[in-house]
Amino acid sequence: MELYPIDHIPEIDTNSNLPALIYQGVTKMGKALAAGDILVITSKVVAKWKGCVRRLEDIQPGPAAQRISQILGRPPAYCQMVLDVSSEIVRLAPGVMITRTHHGFVMANGGIDGSNTAHSGEYIYLPENLDELAQEIRDSLMAAGAPEIAIVLSDTFGRPWRNGQVDLAVGCAGLEPLLDLRNTQDDIGQTLFSTLPAIADELSAAADLVAGKTNRVPAVLIRGYHYPKGDSGTEPLIMPRERDLFGPASIGPQALAMLLQRHSVRVFQKRPVPKQLLGQILAAGQVAPSSHNRKPWHFHVIDQESALKPFWAALTQRRTYDMRQAGFREALVHEWLDRNKRTLETAAALIILSGKKHPEENPLDENEEIDRILTIQSVALAGGQMLLAASFLGLGACWYAAPLFCADLVENLIALPEEYVPHGMLALGYAAEDGSAP
Repeated sequence: MELYPIDHIPEIDTNSNLPALIYQGVTKMGKALAAGDILVITSKVVAKWKGCVRRLEDIQPGPAAQRISQILGRPPAYCQMVLDVSSEIVRLAPGVMITRTHHGFVMANGGIDGSNTAHSGEYIYLPENLDELAQEIRDSLMAAGAPEIAIVLSDTFGRPWRNGQVDLAVGCAGLEPLLDLRNTQDDIGQTLFSTLPAIADELSAAADLVAGKTNRVPAVLIRGYHYPKGDSGTEPLIMPRERDLFGPASIGPQALAMLLQRHSVRVFQKRPVPKQLLGQILAAGQVAPSSHNRKPWHFHVIDQESALKPFWAALTQRRTYDMRQAGFREALVHEWLDRNKRTLETAAALIILSGKKHPEENPLDENEEIDRILTIQSVALAGGQMLLAASFLGLGACWYAAPLFCADLVENLIALPEEYVPHGMLALGYAAEDGSAP
């Protein structure tokens, strides 16, 4: 098998005749297309040809992109671009979104790529009809005099459980993407039950070795590989949802198990919580259900030791004073102090949850008291989602109602806008104790 990089092709745009330029590139190499040849063409050059290019400055991000931006650490416009080319989010973590594109491919950031573009701030996305485009290129080349050949369009993918990336097929025409060896026999006579090499992917990966990532080689000629002919496109390569062990459905039982194991953690390691994790926890709170979707909440984060200690000290002093003034026995006051002392000393971050004193009027609400209760419910739901998010992210957390008992003090300590009143707070950190749900 022989592989030849076709490097005599100029920069491509919507005014280019890509099939003709590829044909000319092969000719300039001193070759002539032969029957059975395979042309592997990068999806990026096909995307440029079809005008699949967007600029960040032209994109108006929506609310979902704004929230995802806090977790991803990328501009909201970039997040919106990824959402626009995706049918669902499979995984989300700082720096990367794993999404399922509208074609069915599971890719990092929806296959959006900002490298090797004509201008800074431009991003290239995959065309919608990649198999049809592969067939269009094939038909054009054969109409120009080429014999019967095959076309594979390639793009770069990461792999579950493996570091690094490889090029895989995202479009093809003229060959079957899978070589079905099931029910054949190996060299010692044993029947093969699941052997199904993805030859379109293997050809794409082989072509990438010849082309390189930064050589601006948009196509590779492969000669001497005998492939099964066909017109199935890349659909056979896409894993059916019911067999997808890496998709969202597969984490359901695991998520339920984590939910059932969640418990309050009151003792933490002396270790800061990364701001990215705090951002993810806040984002979980922001998407909680709320009465009439009014989101009547305010979240205030304290994650610096220089601010935590005086806050805890003032809160503890006020609570013990109030308990004594209310006639609590001294033993109960000390019990409260002992129970909370280690939490107060070790928590790495606090999130104080407040609700609006007077939510916006809604004609469906009967009176102000019901509005107040609806606000309390909404803030509590947001706090519950934050607790779960903290647990899923490997953090310990505990809910404290103390701010409710000394709202005026908390309002002053955190300079809370006057339209809000504190309801409670979450103490957060990495757990320093073993434990289980009671």
